[in-house]
Amino acid sequence: MIDYKWVRPNMDLYHIEKNSNYIITVANSGNLETDFYVYSQNFYEAAENVIHYLGEEAAENQDIAKLDLWYFAMIYLYRQSLELMLKASIFQSITDKADRKNVVGSIRHDLKQAYEKLVEVKGLTISDNGNGKWLMDYLSDISRVDKDSDMFRYPFGNNLKALPPVHQRGRPHPHRYPHRRVYGARLIPLTPNRAAGNRLPGFLKLRFFSF
Repeated sequence: MIDYKWVRPNMDLYHIEKNSNYIITVANSGNLETDFYVYSQNFYEAAENVIHYLGEEAAENQDIAKLDLWYFAMIYLYRQSLELMLKASIFQSITDKADRKNVVGSIRHDLKQAYEKLVEVKGLTISDNGNGKWLMDYLSDISRVDKDSDMFRYPFGNNLKALPPVHQRGRPHPHRYPHRRVYGARLIPLTPNRAAGNRLPGFLKLRFFSF
């Protein structure tokens, strides 16, 4: 039997302490496509906060530990924002509760499948659309290495086994995908903002690379 460590004795996740001074109010609208979109924007804003912190305060203080590690959280936040935005768009067309459960159960966290489902339910054609094809290639690359959304969230997969090194997770053939580099990331400083008297890089971007 597992000896769980709780924050207090006799913990009950279903108990509501009515006399507590800290009552939680669930503010969801009840409309999933609306709530998912709001969640996606919140995840995006959180990711933006992280990248600005890394590019400003952490860089100025030369906080190497945060610069080396926090981009994992940042990438996960951006990825989660994108996943929720895709699902919110799908739910604009799929409104039946049972159908929504089936779609989510089928897609899970796979961004490529989510995009394919969105194209299907919206009746779109991307074969002659450069942006649509680019996005399919991009999301396919992400799904190749992070299909279950565990790459930047946990040190193990959903089967509780340790994740293999990044370069072992579905590395594409270099001649087939010469332009794709989604197997790691680093912050790259661009032009310094000297006009503002700032010694820090004026802008930063994520560079994805392969090993």
